Amino acid sequence: MSLIFVQVQMGKLADTIDDYLTYFMEYDRIYKFLNTSGETNVCMNADFGPVLAKIDDCIAFIESHDDYRDSELYLMRYKQCLGRAFSQIRLQFSTLLRATLSETQQAVQVKVCRC
Repeated sequence: MSLIFVQVQMGKLADTIDDYLTYFMEYDRIYKFLNTSGETNVCMNADFGPVLAKIDDCIAFIESHDDYRDSELYLMRYKQCLGRAFSQIRLQFSTLLRATLSETQQAVQVKVCRC
């Protein structure tokens, strides 16, 4: 084997390791995004959909590589992030539903008072 061949193979291996590590390294960014203080409706953020897709990708990757070190821990963490995201959606939906109900009740009261 030539040294150039070995160098190319090592480069490919390093790239693969970097690609695989991103699935584990995304956790901190996603966690911070979902738990941003002051951001009351994070699910209305334009990045919310891509973050959900990234969580799904990470879960799928980790489930298919369950022999990796700390894969069980990261799987649990990503599933917690998914639960947090669903809680944010539920909260936003409830808030919007209450606001719509209130507006509807006010509109009905105005019509009743005019009659």
